[in-house]
Amino acid sequence: MKEGRQIDPEKISMLSLKTKKGSIEEGENPISRQINGYTFNFQVGTGMRLEEQIIGIELGIEIIAIDDSKKPIGAKGSYTHEIIFRVENLEDFIEKSEDGSVRTVDVNIISTLMGVSYSTIRGIIFTRTQGTSLGAVLLPVIDPKKLTQMASR
Repeated sequence: MKEGRQIDPEKISMLSLKTKKGSIEEGENPISRQINGYTFNFQVGTGMRLEEQIIGIELGIEIIAIDDSKKPIGAKGSYTHEIIFRVENLEDFIEKSEDGSVRTVDVNIISTLMGVSYSTIRGIIFTRTQGTSLGAVLLPVIDPKKLTQMASR
């Protein structure tokens, strides 16, 4: 990243938001069970087209309802969303190798985009799970850098 460069939110635009997959499974005997919380599994992917100043984030979230003893009760959901961003000054956050290929992308721009993506998806999942066997699911508040680290594995 170039010295002194800061993230300017006005240079970031969300080009598209897609739900690629979404499902809820009720499980067996939904009347007798009591949801007491959830466990979550995340899958993160990123992609970039530097010449177009575009970064894409794909976030998959598996939701498993648990009872008061932390055991799964059969109700679960799975969602995958894709968000495409344009960052007008993306080049400022890229470090290139001598041959001109991308060597590193500044973690701060990726974390910023991951935070926007996760917050957006958090609201979508809350809305889509209301009135279902899962109940209204609120994804936990997490550090976007943790999701960013998952993407770099």
